[in-house]
Amino acid sequence: MAKRKTRADGLYEATVRINGKKKHFYGKTLREARAKRDEYKALMENCPLAEESITLSEWVMAWVENVKTTVSPVTYKSYYYTLRRYIQNAPIGHIVLHELTPTMFRNYFTEMLETKSPRTVNYLHTVLNQALKQAIEDGAILRNPLTNIKHAKKERKEIETLSRQQIEEMLSLLPDGWQHLLFRIAVYTGLRLSEILGLDRDKSFDFHKNTLTVFQSVIRTDEGLVLSEALKNASSRRTISVDKETMGQIKRQKIRTLQLKMQNKNFKDMGLLFCRSNGQPLSRNTIEKLARKTFDRMGLPKFTFHGLRHTHATLLLKSGVHYKIVQYRLGHSTFQQTMDTYSHVTPIMEQEVVKVIEHDA
Repeated sequence: MAKRKTRADGLYEATVRINGKKKHFYGKTLREARAKRDEYKALMENCPLAEESITLSEWVMAWVENVKTTVSPVTYKSYYYTLRRYIQNAPIGHIVLHELTPTMFRNYFTEMLETKSPRTVNYLHTVLNQALKQAIEDGAILRNPLTNIKHAKKERKEIETLSRQQIEEMLSLLPDGWQHLLFRIAVYTGLRLSEILGLDRDKSFDFHKNTLTVFQSVIRTDEGLVLSEALKNASSRRTISVDKETMGQIKRQKIRTLQLKMQNKNFKDMGLLFCRSNGQPLSRNTIEKLARKTFDRMGLPKFTFHGLRHTHATLLLKSGVHYKIVQYRLGHSTFQQTMDTYSHVTPIMEQEVVKVIEHDA
């Protein structure tokens, strides 16, 4: 029932009795009070889990454990740490699921954008959206409060790449051996660092065809660094052509690794091309420190190891290699991803078209 007269505070009141308990709802108008009451009745009738008063934090941390077996270890780790960092101990995480509103999320995302990048906020939005969709299916909420909330606009940053001259300078600064080869593979194949660290000295290479196959990567888990065949996406599993000089250096690195194995009784052979003295995988931190030192010496303090992947793609596109080939070599999941990432190259390619036309005229 609803009271037509306003209360002392000027609000209208509507009530409903659920499981013997009386619930009160208030609004500036009778219609508003009734709407709140009716929505709650529908929630209780259609969402059996709503009565348990599960908080957002409790739901998402349980959800991420449930999807652990359906996603790659890398994806699970990314989901888990994102939710633990931004939801588990945040004020919004302590709000009961069915009490969450779009306004609460808009305010939280706006607050995050003061210190976090749009990419971080949008990723959290994507992960939360999946968890809340599951909440609807499981009868915890009636509707998803994120449905009509758009992603934050990203400021497009200019991708920094190396010139051919800078590539030669970089390689000259690196010690001969595995360091030189690892950076050479990065800039001449476009592989992700985790994929390079996961290269198998036998299974990854065909020295007759001069090809390299990506089928595993090194990831960090609670147990430490491990090999995983669950790559970033289906397109990450690929076989690409490699130049003869690089393949020659890979052969020499195989010999160095086998010598390391013979010299160390505690060597745990994981078949890796690049490894520590005990056979264990190299860490990302080790490579990034080497990259930082090298690029600082080149006067490029903001350049990163990942920039070598961008350099590879940019050099190919400037040379006229088709976007689809670049997409395949990089292991991008979609053609659009490659187009969007390297759209800065398009104006340069357009200028080259004009030169061709003028030459043929």
